[in-house]
Amino acid sequence: MPLTSTKKKRRTHGVIGLTFMVIWLIFIATSNHIFISLEDHLQEIFNILTPYKPKAPAVAIVDIDDLSLQKVGQWPWPRYVLGNLIKATRQEKSQVIGMDILLLEPDRTSLNYIQQRYKMEFDMDMFVVGVPEGMRDNDHYLASVLRDEAPIVGATQLILSRARDTHTLKHIFNTSLNLPYAEMILKNTPEIRSSLTRAGFVNFINEGDGVLRNIPMIINSDEGNIPSFTLAMLMEKEGVDHFSIEKTVWGREINVGQYHIPVDNEGKAWINTKPGESQFVSISSSMILSGQSDKISAPLVLIGSSSAALHDKVIMPAHHAIAGVGAHATMLNNIMNNNVVIHPSWLKIWDVITCISLLSVINILYFLSSNFTRRIIIITSLVILLNAAMFCAFYFYNVWLPVIYAVIGAFILIILHELVEYLILRKNMNIWKEDLENSNHALLHAMAAVCDSRDPETGGHTSRTQFYVKRLAEVLEKYHPEAQHPFFIDSLFHAAPLHDVGKVAIPDSILLKPGALTDEEFDVIKTHTTIGRRLLADAADKLRAPSEFLHCAIDMAGSHHERWDGKGYPDRLSGTDIPFCARVMAVADVYDALTSKRVYKKSMSHSKALDIIISGAGTQFDPSVVNAFLECEQDIKEICSQFNTAQGHSR
Repeated sequence: MPLTSTKKKRRTHGVIGLTFMVIWLIFIATSNHIFISLEDHLQEIFNILTPYKPKAPAVAIVDIDDLSLQKVGQWPWPRYVLGNLIKATRQEKSQVIGMDILLLEPDRTSLNYIQQRYKMEFDMDMFVVGVPEGMRDNDHYLASVLRDEAPIVGATQLILSRARDTHTLKHIFNTSLNLPYAEMILKNTPEIRSSLTRAGFVNFINEGDGVLRNIPMIINSDEGNIPSFTLAMLMEKEGVDHFSIEKTVWGREINVGQYHIPVDNEGKAWINTKPGESQFVSISSSMILSGQSDKISAPLVLIGSSSAALHDKVIMPAHHAIAGVGAHATMLNNIMNNNVVIHPSWLKIWDVITCISLLSVINILYFLSSNFTRRIIIITSLVILLNAAMFCAFYFYNVWLPVIYAVIGAFILIILHELVEYLILRKNMNIWKEDLENSNHALLHAMAAVCDSRDPETGGHTSRTQFYVKRLAEVLEKYHPEAQHPFFIDSLFHAAPLHDVGKVAIPDSILLKPGALTDEEFDVIKTHTTIGRRLLADAADKLRAPSEFLHCAIDMAGSHHERWDGKGYPDRLSGTDIPFCARVMAVADVYDALTSKRVYKKSMSHSKALDIIISGAGTQFDPSVVNAFLECEQDIKEICSQFNTAQGHSR
């Protein structure tokens, strides 16, 4: 198998890169900001990191706090108390007062109402002396105060439709507002409602995690487009009855007199705030009622409650809680100081452009450069530049241009490209390793061939014993634990030709002697085991991690003449102390010696050789190897017949 070429590797990177880009762009186009939560948290971090630019708050809050409830009494207060609070709050005629309080039912603490209840419940006439007619009905009194202290902006509550808006691809290019729809409008009592200058809804829309990041400016209903409490306050301040929606480079913005409110495609304005930052002045209503407060100079004044008992709390970005009226005040201050966070209507297009740009650069780098460090440095620099551009847009222009899709896409694409690099490298390494092992086998077989070349009758011995030990190992693998190593059979097969490599050092006068050997000559012959083991061990010592077959060859060369009963040579090992591969080779070596022609004897028949091997079980041979030999003896016989048995074997 050839190594993967540079051209093929580049082609693979190109296909992977382009395929992922197409899939990722389709994902961006069809997903409805699946990473919206991550973007929201990132915007919170940017809010925290952006230095606060202090400006004089344009909004004041008259707070019906816990202290006020403790002094005045439990909620709801009688309407005349609210009227007195409004009177005391009014400092300048130009001030616009907003009442973040919804009065759905008549005041049951009015004297007229109490008289009616007494008459109805007890059939009693209740007479109250000295109370002016205008003070007998609390709602009537509050209504008269609202008219006298105008302009006063009131609140409404909308019940929104549960139907879910469908976002499709057309919204990428459609800059018209996709407004929420209100099924029902909860309003103040008719008398209160008619006395207010105007009203706006005080709803907040839950984004899912409970954090208030934006406020809808307009909500659609059967009565037309209804302005938010914030928008109604600005309309009253500017003295206009209408607002306009215009297209800008960022998308849509709502224009009210001198104020321009950037909104997203759903008509929501995004809050710009940070922990510990106060964007309004808060004054306790108890201080206002008692005349102990300083003059309120803010042009906009909101009356609302921060009391824990009324449960009107919202969680702002960076997870700090404020009263609902505080959220309206924060948004008003954002608008009046041109500090609203801008979410462009073309954010999807921005996501597509940034993804195409960054992913294309990554694909080009992997196509042209093979230097990992250079690639990572360039990609990291680009990601840092993108995030720096995002931060500058947010810091200087309050424009939110997230690069979440580009960064996440880049991260995934890098992983895919590196996976390709790894797989190609692993494939080439395996090919190189296989070629190296084949080269090693060829070299070691050449060593065995050197020994064989000294005796023209020995060539068949190495080939036959290779296949004998392989067949024995295949049988032993079924039940013998030492034969169940995953590379045992392959190692045994490649190591077999080296079992007699030590004979290269034996003199020809002894190795090729046709007659019987003397004791001294036989002692020299026996040294081929230790010589072979030393030659192979020296080769293994030069390798950092010798292969399994080389270890097997060392054991086989040094111990294939050991006997099961301990009477063999060179180390007189016995039983399982003899390496397993040497015990297998011992049977194969003796069988081939018996059935092959030698320079000093004729070949023996298979049946006679089989009887000798059987008789040697438990003395010369490992009984388990002999049993395996018996199980496959027909295969051994067939292997023997396939080779030219006319070739003999040296000593």
